[in-house]
Amino acid sequence: MRHMGAGLAIPDFPLAFGRLVPPLETSAVVVHFLHRLGALAVTLCVGWLMARILRQYRAKKRLLRPALLLAGLVLLQLTLGALTIWTRRAVLPMTAHVAVGAAVLATSVVIALRAVRLTAAPAAVPGQGFLSGRVVSSC
Repeated sequence: MRHMGAGLAIPDFPLAFGRLVPPLETSAVVVHFLHRLGALAVTLCVGWLMARILRQYRAKKRLLRPALLLAGLVLLQLTLGALTIWTRRAVLPMTAHVAVGAAVLATSVVIALRAVRLTAAPAAVPGQGFLSGRVVSSC
């Protein structure tokens, strides 16, 4: 967004030039609109993730806490994105939007790592491999 100067290529929010889909006549407008579609995709994915964690892993605080944090960060991120446009890219909301985006990414990585650990197959018996039932010695 920033490197292409697309931050205000669509100057209104929540609509885009008063429409749901803007006229995609310039690359800056296309990039900005794709940014908004990406935000929608992230929001839907985080909603799905929250529903799944609440349904299946509610008791697993190591997943629930960062998932709740992630949901809050995404809501904050959407608000900061809107403020960035409404204030015509004022420094504070624009900088906070970038910082919270990084926090969303970091929190997502934490959830992914914890989920892998939680759902991974039990560790193999030490000194035994799993290929074709053969024993593989460890060094």
